[in-house]
Amino acid sequence: LSSGRLAHRKGSTMRLRLRTVALVMGALALSVSAVTMVGHTAPAASAATPADCWAPARDLVNWSGCDKPGAALYGARLNFANLTHANLSGAQLLHASLIHADLSDANLSGANLTGETSLIGANLTGVDLYRANLIDAVLIDANLTRADLTRADLSGANLSRAQCSNDTIWPDGTKGHGTNCPK
Repeated sequence: LSSGRLAHRKGSTMRLRLRTVALVMGALALSVSAVTMVGHTAPAASAATPADCWAPARDLVNWSGCDKPGAALYGARLNFANLTHANLSGAQLLHASLIHADLSDANLSGANLTGETSLIGANLTGVDLYRANLIDAVLIDANLTRADLTRADLSGANLSRAQCSNDTIWPDGTKGHGTNCPK
């Protein structure tokens, strides 16, 4: 073969190899995307997702560990939100919806959760509700294990099927009352 034809053949081989690599990489990207989509379920805030403390109040928001004392969250929809370890002390959550929100170990001391604020199925494990106003709050199926309800106002609150523990501190400052939540 002449040197010109050999160079042409080498170039063809190189182009073919590059095209093959590009096709393999494209197929790999598609398979990764397919696996991601197949394994994908409904979006949910989780500890694996980084907190977005600047995100507006909305369902599924991840404010884990965020500092929002005195936040004005009147009527906010925070259903299925991740609020673990968040500081919401003194927050105004009147008429808010926190259905199945995770508020474990959050600070809600002095927060206002009145006006039928919905905490149905919420995880309030270890939450600080010292002096919180929960008048008429709906806590059906909420988990109040280890919660601090010292001096909280639960007048008219619905605690049907709510879970407490011997470590739940009741509004009068006592604990050791078992799994029945204060009425």
